[in-house]
Amino acid sequence: MVKADIKEIHETIKTMLSYAMALSESPVPEMYELGHYLADNILIKVCLAVAIDKGEEQQIYRSRGLTKPFPVLYKDHLKHHYTQLPDYDPNIKEFHEDRNVYQHKIESFDRTMRRPRAKAYVDLVEKIMRIVGIINSGETIRPASLSSSIRPYDYSKQQIKTKELKYQELYDLFKVKNDADIYIKIEHAIKGIFHELQKILSMKGGISQGIRYLHNSKWDFNISSMGVSVHSHELGKGYGLNEPNQDEKLLERFLQYYRECCENVGMNINP
Repeated sequence: MVKADIKEIHETIKTMLSYAMALSESPVPEMYELGHYLADNILIKVCLAVAIDKGEEQQIYRSRGLTKPFPVLYKDHLKHHYTQLPDYDPNIKEFHEDRNVYQHKIESFDRTMRRPRAKAYVDLVEKIMRIVGIINSGETIRPASLSSSIRPYDYSKQQIKTKELKYQELYDLFKVKNDADIYIKIEHAIKGIFHELQKILSMKGGISQGIRYLHNSKWDFNISSMGVSVHSHELGKGYGLNEPNQDEKLLERFLQYYRECCENVGMNINP
């Protein structure tokens, strides 16, 4: 589940659009091609934002936590709610396939994409953002400055915030009750941060016989298709998520340990 609220999501997308505008207006082919590529990425995020806002976040995924293909997201979530938008085929499809030239094909070295084409895609994405309400009526989005000296940005602060959201998501999953898919959700949340999590929690970990594990002198933490469990060496007992008659105080001690470890690296996790 996404932790950022819809207002934060909209602000992120609008910031992306301001950079796409600036890139698409550059006379340098490498720059305006990036503007086209960014516009395509923005439109996918618009699809996701609308799905989240309409309570359809669970429907945007296919297997293993991956989102559905762009055409499906556009048709099933964006166009479904805003029928006045252009059809995916041929309107959006042609722009999207232009992106593939830049990303995947050797023709990109010939700089085949024309600058007006890139600018047209950015303009279309801006129009769509206005229709769906991401950009408010009367609101103006201006091209961003591409000079960091003119517009300083604290990347380290943003990186901490992004990391914080991932660790908050994992933390919150430990408190979920009676969810038959809790193993899948925790496995998905932990997979991308597994190596870093070992350092933060001062644990050693790995995968053996289908079990992902973390352990140190205080705690054992195991994830498998059989379930998710935490074991305290100090108390000599464990806690199994989704299992009845569990000691909630043991889980809270582990979560307190988790919060303290995250706080030591600058992340604030809400209890």
